[in-house]
Amino acid sequence: MSNKSTEIVLARGDGIGPEVAQATLDIITAAGVDLKVREFLIGDAAFAAGHSSGIEPGAMEAVRECGIMLKAPLNTPSGEGFRSLNVTMRSALGLWANVRPAVSYPQLSSPMAGRNLTLFRENTEGMYVGLTDILNTQDKAFFEQRFGEAFAALDYKGDGTESFGVQIISDKASERIIRASMDFARANRSAEVHAMSKPNILKATDGRFKNMYSDLAAAMSDVPSRFSIADAGFGQSAAYPKDRGVIVTQNLYGDFLSDVMAFLAHGSLGLAPSVNIGGDKDHPIAMFEAVHGTAPDIAGQGKANPTAFLLSALMMLKFTGHEAEAQNIHDALMKTWEDGMATGDVWLSKEQEQNEDFVNALNALIELKAQGAGHDDYFNKYAEVLSMYENRKEIRAERGSLNTVEFTKAVIGNLGKKPKGDYKPCYLQDDYRALLPEVA
Repeated sequence: MSNKSTEIVLARGDGIGPEVAQATLDIITAAGVDLKVREFLIGDAAFAAGHSSGIEPGAMEAVRECGIMLKAPLNTPSGEGFRSLNVTMRSALGLWANVRPAVSYPQLSSPMAGRNLTLFRENTEGMYVGLTDILNTQDKAFFEQRFGEAFAALDYKGDGTESFGVQIISDKASERIIRASMDFARANRSAEVHAMSKPNILKATDGRFKNMYSDLAAAMSDVPSRFSIADAGFGQSAAYPKDRGVIVTQNLYGDFLSDVMAFLAHGSLGLAPSVNIGGDKDHPIAMFEAVHGTAPDIAGQGKANPTAFLLSALMMLKFTGHEAEAQNIHDALMKTWEDGMATGDVWLSKEQEQNEDFVNALNALIELKAQGAGHDDYFNKYAEVLSMYENRKEIRAERGSLNTVEFTKAVIGNLGKKPKGDYKPCYLQDDYRALLPEVA
């Protein structure tokens, strides 16, 4: 185990954020990890304290200084004039890569199993630049001048009943994320890189992304890769996931697809971790966060599932050199699920247990046969085995029943224990520093 102390910046977030953050800190502390935590108010608490940006002064400087942030989900106030705090922080910190693993776990019921892959989402541009507004007469005149008949034929009035949004795609950002995904795949021996955008319709923007992929694929031909139109790529990724595969795409598509893959992997965003990475190999900046939101409908009720935030923290521990501690906590989590303990949003798989019972009963039947058991004893055991065979897959899953505190205590109680299986999710194997560029 690592003896070094690691300094991080923590934001406890909004909604269920404080609950999942505390649960995660309790587990990490119990595992013996030496973290020096610097807390800052970000989100509702910062607004309430009078910080109009929603970010306590000094927070961003602290993240740049230590290079590591663990951030719980944040709320952005509704209404005009409020930009997403998540987008604001990613932009301010230069976090250009959003890396989201999608993993199916053998202990959990999965809508579609077999997912152990990593999605790379470009994090700085596309539709997320936030250039949207109401279409007025001046804007209408500009678009008509810029696009001519193609725009005029749409017959928009520019009278305030229409709105527009601008997507920006650059060579710089496209090259950075695609090259990073290929460097990452090469370093981690991934199956392939699957790039996707929509160049058949959005020719100038998505077409630019696709052209950059083509150039890099030719230059890095040792990395297996392919390109798909986004809608077809979504379907292929859902139906035919590549174990240890890498997906790379633009900002908006990546946001959609990562959530789809999370639900297909385990039916919930409550188990989906992520990291936002920027900087370079000499001074990386990484912000680790759960994919899910603030879930205000269950905040303060003790129902929150801390797993996504915990897994994000495990990615952080691996990133900072605490690999043994990360593996210990992960083993404890797997053992907790294996023991049939989870929060209410998680469906535990019972098929493995039922199959074990069936195999044990079958072996007992064979033993009776070998011992020359009487007809009645043998027939009764045979009927039992037949019934178990017919019913062993009827109940495939069972919903968890623990609250946040109970689940946290269960994981802590399993620290130092090993689950039966040796399942290795991509986020505990892969080196995320491999995607960072050398210092220019």
